Amino acid sequence: MNNLIHFNFKGNTLNTMLVNNEPYFIAKDVASILVYVKTENAIARHCKAPITTPKQGGGFITLIPERDVYRLVIRSKLPEAEIFEEWVVSDVLPSIRKTGGYSLVNTLPDFNNPVEAARAWADEKEKTIQYKVLIDQQKPAVEFVEKYVNAEGNMTFRQVAKILDIKEPTLKLFLIEQGIIYYTNKTMTPYQKHVDAGRFIVKTGVNEYSDHAYSQMKFTPKGVEWVARLWNDKDLEVVA
Repeated sequence: MNNLIHFNFKGNTLNTMLVNNEPYFIAKDVASILVYVKTENAIARHCKAPITTPKQGGGFITLIPERDVYRLVIRSKLPEAEIFEEWVVSDVLPSIRKTGGYSLVNTLPDFNNPVEAARAWADEKEKTIQYKVLIDQQKPAVEFVEKYVNAEGNMTFRQVAKILDIKEPTLKLFLIEQGIIYYTNKTMTPYQKHVDAGRFIVKTGVNEYSDHAYSQMKFTPKGVEWVARLWNDKDLEVVA
């Protein structure tokens, strides 16, 4: 594994490499940075597209694509998880593409060799077909998410469940299982990192008729879109 590309996140090493010209990350590095205690369990539970590759000295190492990095970020309890995500998006990926040979430019075949030229044409034709199939597969998922991009105003659980066409208890259970919200004093509350990210707002006050304190969370337009992506990703394998 001499083609590893190394990065450092606050003293923690993140190793990456290109697989078929796509950036992959050593899964254990990502899980460790995101402070999962049992990294192997976290990878097995949350990552949907891991691959293995032989490592020097014997054995294998697990690699995950970009979309699985985001899955681990979403479920991490690390307060700086979103800082890590932003670092991956703004620093790591551009660097890999710049220094790791991440490019869509292919070496031209020898057109003086009819066999090589024909093989190159066939390869490109196959790639074109594969890309079209991939786009067709992703189109329903993209259209599903785009329905909520222009959501306006803050919404309640009932409103969001309605536009996602699911039952309100199903939505609540899903967000609890994803580690996004929790119950406190019989009230649904989002974890602070999601409030800080602008996905939810929490309104507190005192009922003017009963003098009882209350707390109510709502989804921001950004939160509606984000949750729609998460819900869609659950069934359609689309990146959140």
